[in-house]
Amino acid sequence: MSVLAETLTDPLTLFVLVGLATQTAVTVDPEIVWRRRGRNRLDALPPRLAAVFLWTTRISALVAIVVLVAFLFI
Repeated sequence: MSVLAETLTDPLTLFVLVGLATQTAVTVDPEIVWRRRGRNRLDALPPRLAAVFLWTTRISALVAIVVLVAFLFI
């Protein structure tokens, strides 16, 4: 088995790759987190507060990406 195949099938690497994919999706479309059964829970909030929640979600996803990448190389 090649080194690349061993690395990619390592459970920790798979965990990090799935986490990166998930957090990238949240960064691109943060409303994914706030949808529930077809409803967008941000619709009940004032527009400025909804924008704050979306940016907070996006920033926390970016921080999670940085942590996952750092965890991959440690």
